[in-house]
Amino acid sequence: MKKETRFNHRQNRYELIFNHSRDIILILQSDGRIVDANRSAVDAYGFSYEELVNKTIFDLRQPDADSLVKEQMQEASKEHLLFEATHRRKDGSSFPVEVSSQAFRFDSDNFLLSIIRDISDRIEVEKKLRLAQKQLNSMIEFLPDATFAIDKERKVIAWNRAMETMTGVKKEDMIGKGDFAYSLPFYNEARPMLIDFIFSDTFDQFDCTYDLKRTNDSLYTQSFVENFFPGQDIYLWAKATPLYDENHQVIGAIESIRDITERKRVEDAIKDSRDFYLSIFNELPTLAWHADRRGRYIDLNKSWLDFTGRTLQEEQNYGWMENIHPDDVGNVSIAYRHALKDRRPFKLEYRLRRYDRKYRWIIHSGRPYSGIKGEFAGYIGVCYDITELKSTKEQVLKLSTAVEQGPSIVIITNTAGEIEYVNPKFTEITGYHYDEVIGKNPRILKSGKVPLEEYKKLWKVISAGQEWRGEFLNKKKSGELYWEYASISSIRDSTDKITHYLAVKEDITERKKTGEKISFLAFNDTLTGLPNRTKFTEILANRLEATGSSINTISVLFIDLDMFKRVNDTLGHGAGDKLLVDVGKRLTAIVDNQGIVSRMGGDEFTVLLELPHNEALKEIVEKILHGFRKPWIIDDLEFYFTASIGVATYPGDGEDAETLLKRADTAMYWAKERGKNNYQFYTSTIQDRSLRKVRLENHLHHALEQQELILYYQPQVHIESKEIIAVETLLRWIHPTMGLISPEEFIPLAEEAGLIIPIEKWVLKTACTQAGIWLKKNKTLKIAVNLSARHFQQSSLIETITRTFEETKIDPTQLELEITESTAMKDPELTIKILNSLKSMGVSISVDDFGTGYSSLNYLKRFPLKKLKIDRSFISDITSDQEDEAIVSTIIVLAKSLHLEVVGEGVETKEQIAFLKRLGCSIVQGYYYSKPLPGTEIEKILSKGFLTE
Repeated sequence: MKKETRFNHRQNRYELIFNHSRDIILILQSDGRIVDANRSAVDAYGFSYEELVNKTIFDLRQPDADSLVKEQMQEASKEHLLFEATHRRKDGSSFPVEVSSQAFRFDSDNFLLSIIRDISDRIEVEKKLRLAQKQLNSMIEFLPDATFAIDKERKVIAWNRAMETMTGVKKEDMIGKGDFAYSLPFYNEARPMLIDFIFSDTFDQFDCTYDLKRTNDSLYTQSFVENFFPGQDIYLWAKATPLYDENHQVIGAIESIRDITERKRVEDAIKDSRDFYLSIFNELPTLAWHADRRGRYIDLNKSWLDFTGRTLQEEQNYGWMENIHPDDVGNVSIAYRHALKDRRPFKLEYRLRRYDRKYRWIIHSGRPYSGIKGEFAGYIGVCYDITELKSTKEQVLKLSTAVEQGPSIVIITNTAGEIEYVNPKFTEITGYHYDEVIGKNPRILKSGKVPLEEYKKLWKVISAGQEWRGEFLNKKKSGELYWEYASISSIRDSTDKITHYLAVKEDITERKKTGEKISFLAFNDTLTGLPNRTKFTEILANRLEATGSSINTISVLFIDLDMFKRVNDTLGHGAGDKLLVDVGKRLTAIVDNQGIVSRMGGDEFTVLLELPHNEALKEIVEKILHGFRKPWIIDDLEFYFTASIGVATYPGDGEDAETLLKRADTAMYWAKERGKNNYQFYTSTIQDRSLRKVRLENHLHHALEQQELILYYQPQVHIESKEIIAVETLLRWIHPTMGLISPEEFIPLAEEAGLIIPIEKWVLKTACTQAGIWLKKNKTLKIAVNLSARHFQQSSLIETITRTFEETKIDPTQLELEITESTAMKDPELTIKILNSLKSMGVSISVDDFGTGYSSLNYLKRFPLKKLKIDRSFISDITSDQEDEAIVSTIIVLAKSLHLEVVGEGVETKEQIAFLKRLGCSIVQGYYYSKPLPGTEIEKILSKGFLTE
């Protein structure tokens, strides 16, 4: 900045000197063309400035002086030249001039600086001096230059007013004096001056040397003189001319002295300005350039040349365009030409090749500049490498676009909480436009439903520079309330001072509604809207915890609808659902505000009561039974059915929610056993076994649809290789309240209730689906599924199995069906027919629990079997019971004779393995290798393909 100020100061000083100099100043090109002229030149020649700068120096000289002019220009280009000449005005008149010319370079071109003075007056005086001595004084007197004359004796004969002004010595004090007296005012000592060289070429005795130039008879000198007269150092110009008599004999001499310090200052200022400009130009860190009027690059600074790695000569004119990227050069060239044509500033953005051959994005700017007279002189400009800036801008643009188009609300406030920015999402959600909120506080969104303490906590967190996260219930411009999740953090400057706060918010209204809905669904029955099992259990547990402060008794009613299945079977499940809704409403109306009604699932309801005594409890229970005796209207039809109710009371029947529910359920089953349509209080004398059977049967009807049945798997292992040959599918029932129920307990119930076939169809399909996944990794693995006698004898069995294969895509050869010995022998001929059909499909058949029934060997050999599975009852004591050993040995021999594989079931010890191996049994199944496992756990074993002992 300091350099630039100095440069401008010098430039202004140069223009002031140039335009206010009384001398004519011309700047010429090397070919003589005038490129600039000052005001004195315009006045002297009579041309306008525009006319003058379109002429050459030859146009201002006499027509016959061209050769002389060329010689003078040639000499001036080498060294400073001072000479006299005759110049012509616009009107054709001529006038004598004295010319001081000096060469200089600018923008790689050569120029001449000519300072010209009209010497018409001086010439006229000299003529008159030569014509008449007596007129000398009057002629010299009014010359503007300090002038004096001496005779041949070197006595002063003339001393004009300008000399008096310059020296301070009056004419009368100097006229007639000799012995170099005229030098005393200048040097304070007697010494030769230029005029003395008219009479002699050297003055060694004075140890004085002048840089002399001679034109005709006149002598010229120009030099810097220290203490030219006391106290002043000046640049001077002097001219000495001899005076002749009529015979052309030297009779004296005249010397004119001019103080050219000002002119020298102009010349030096021009040179200094040029040097200063070049030094700044080359020191600029940016890429700088200078072009002429036609846009040709004249100067390019060091930064430019360092950037491109090229020379000034390579870059000059239009060479710099060679570095522009091929895709950009066309547009740059057109834009550059248009700017030059209109002489207007321009700014271009393009890729320029660097010294390392890589292209960099630059901003190339330029502006026209004017000459001294205000004329268009060319262009100057700079270039900036914006590659990193452009990349940053692109990143900022991406971030800005992300904020502007993002799905989240973005708010930026200052530390006073005044909003400075909101994105379009803010307007979309809140309804407030940008201009409506700028400068406002976000509290315009307050709903009034958030405690003030919450806002204080927020400000405490963010003021400490920490991030705050949380939810707010805010209000839109329309007054509508909405939920938002906000993350508010601080923005810091380079000094780590907090300057702003950034809030990123998300409208979570719908999520809240969904959450509430999910919460409702999680704790309420979707059909009736009543609390579900989970919610009822939670409410009951909470009441039990708080019962210490209550004088009432807590009771649980477990209600099951009698003969509800009849409605579903008669009118369908839609009608059944309507009935359940009506039941919920009727129960709620009966209980009123004395308790809580819940639907546990299916046709089961529970009621939580808090009553002061048992009489009040019995009254409510009887009201419920009485309410059920009223007709139920469904699809314009009247239905009558009753309910069985079990009652359990805290704390006598249980001290926790689960116990009370379970015992109320038990009491309800006892009510059903007692003929239904009654209520029973839980007592310890309830026949647990019968109740359990009833309950199991009832629950079993819904176990499949409630997804309470799951499959376990147990591997069959080859004794020698430990390879897993097959896995047997085993059914398990996990009841939500009764837990794991043994197959030995519920499968007979399923057969009695007619549920075994749908259950086994589900087992078959589920097992085959699972097998399809496993078989992708183990092509030889078989999946074994048990069939009950009833299912085996179903006429649709083959169709069921075929459809299962189609749906699960399993290879039939991978399926192994297990039937018991008693099932096979129930109808041997039908068995043979079914087994042959299965065999033709590729399905393998095993006889399970072999040895416990009474098989006919005749039929046994006709059955297309694959395996015989020895019942676990023979295996358990095989190592100690000779009868069991004999039976097992016989079965193995029989199987081998029929070319069947033998599987020993229930193997639990190493000794049993060894015994079976010795007897010739090759495949075993039992806890020794693995207990039955769920699918996720058996997969880990199957991934190995074998088991270790």
